[in-house]
Amino acid sequence: MIKRNLLVWLCSLGILFPLCTNATNQQIDWTPVTNCMWLASNLSNLLQDSSLTEIQAVPIDESTYIDDWVIEDYSSSYFVDYNWKERLITVLLWPKDPKWSSVDFKYAKKIWKIKLPVGFSNVRTRIYNNNYLMILMEHLDYDRRVETVALFYDLTDSKIVPYYYFTHTWKIIKLHEQEWKLFVIFNSPFDKTTAQSFIKKDGNLPWMFPKFAEWVKYWLDPQEKVSVCRDYNYLQMPSNQLPSFWSIMVLNLNNLKISKDIYHLFGTISQFAFTEKAMYITVPWDWGTTIVQKFWIDPKINPQKSVLIDVPVLDWGVYAQDMRLAFIIKRASWKINQYSLLPFDSSFTPWQEKVLYTSEADFTNVEYHSNAIFLRSKEKLVSVWELSTSWISTHNPIELPLKEHKYFLFWTSPFSLIDVSTSDSKMSFSVVEMDKTQWKFKQISKARYPWECSLIGPISWNIKTRILLAPVKLQGTPVFEWLKWLQFSTKWVVSEIMARSYWDSASVETVKQLQDYSFSVTNKLVDLFLPTNTVSKKVFSRW
Repeated sequence: MIKRNLLVWLCSLGILFPLCTNATNQQIDWTPVTNCMWLASNLSNLLQDSSLTEIQAVPIDESTYIDDWVIEDYSSSYFVDYNWKERLITVLLWPKDPKWSSVDFKYAKKIWKIKLPVGFSNVRTRIYNNNYLMILMEHLDYDRRVETVALFYDLTDSKIVPYYYFTHTWKIIKLHEQEWKLFVIFNSPFDKTTAQSFIKKDGNLPWMFPKFAEWVKYWLDPQEKVSVCRDYNYLQMPSNQLPSFWSIMVLNLNNLKISKDIYHLFGTISQFAFTEKAMYITVPWDWGTTIVQKFWIDPKINPQKSVLIDVPVLDWGVYAQDMRLAFIIKRASWKINQYSLLPFDSSFTPWQEKVLYTSEADFTNVEYHSNAIFLRSKEKLVSVWELSTSWISTHNPIELPLKEHKYFLFWTSPFSLIDVSTSDSKMSFSVVEMDKTQWKFKQISKARYPWECSLIGPISWNIKTRILLAPVKLQGTPVFEWLKWLQFSTKWVVSEIMARSYWDSASVETVKQLQDYSFSVTNKLVDLFLPTNTVSKKVFSRW
């Protein structure tokens, strides 16, 4: 207790940590790469440092980062199912009832399916504006390098026709869709052994550099291959970090066949973030500092201002929403870590640093839920502040030990948090409430069943309708799984309004509630339904 009080006292005096970040303008040297020989010469100087370390980019992580591509993939006319075990993509179509302007499943039908070759992975599908079906996937090319393949199909007159595609011999790190533009960010690591081999052969290793192949139309054959040594911008790197290759491709989703914008970088980049008019990258710099680089993205991508922050930025620690920009940073002193929010104004100038949380815990990731900032480690999840018009508003931290509350957490607005778990054949629901000065879990309901049951994932929570879809496994019955519709009142009273049963050893893989309908996908079928109508439904086989 004495140690903790002393820590609080010292922090209040600003002894352990400064209350304002030292942020200075730091322009990065953007030097065009004229040829491979020039690049080899500059790499030779860089590799003289034996302490070089590789910086890994923060990839797409659907469990901890809400990427624009991951947010509800909703279409009012089409449903896309990818059966990863069978490598089968199926498209379902149902026109809306013209009289009621609602989904009528009696018109639903399969209109297209395709089986992917063996070896494709990380398959992502999306319907864009009911005009295009997009399929992005990865596989290993003949040189055992990761290659990305993007296919675009036209959906005119409810028919699926090949329209356009491209390949890129790098791995996708981030997808960002903004109005009619799609930003695709690729990365290729650059290990020290390969770099040294490249230098010894005077940069004459064309196999090392990905070759960019473009087909103007899906069914045409001519190829244009360009070495990445050309049209590159060299990003000046800190002395102890090994760079990697980056490509930022911008596609016009309203006209895919016009020329694309492609911007190349060579450097150490850890994160990308977008606002309406700008893109931001974080570059780990010398001595634990971070450079933040701003780019305009309209009409073209071009570098603007750079700011040097004197501390590291956490993974997924870039908050860029609603024209607001801030960074979650971390300071360390002895065994104590201080986590702060550093907001920037519209002119890309940092404001005063706002302390969020001080602890001995080492948090590495950041999450944002219902305007709240969460710090995550392997052991616990901590809600530290709520975002408001003045950036943050004070509330006591909520500490959630992940080993005890490891199931499903939902954030609602205004801020509340629901925990769902099962034990002793009971499904329990808890909500976070303020008890005096502390946030605590309060049990609000238990659903009892005559058989032994267990809650299985995933489940879906709809904030507007306050409906929870929960797959439940019941032992000792011929039905392998049930899908339960649970309605929560404004006073958190739970009532079951509907249930569907799945037979023949079904296993639920996905459950979602969309604007016009809901669905669950098991290992054998796609179940489409209106959550308040047991009659309006449709079931499709996934084969």
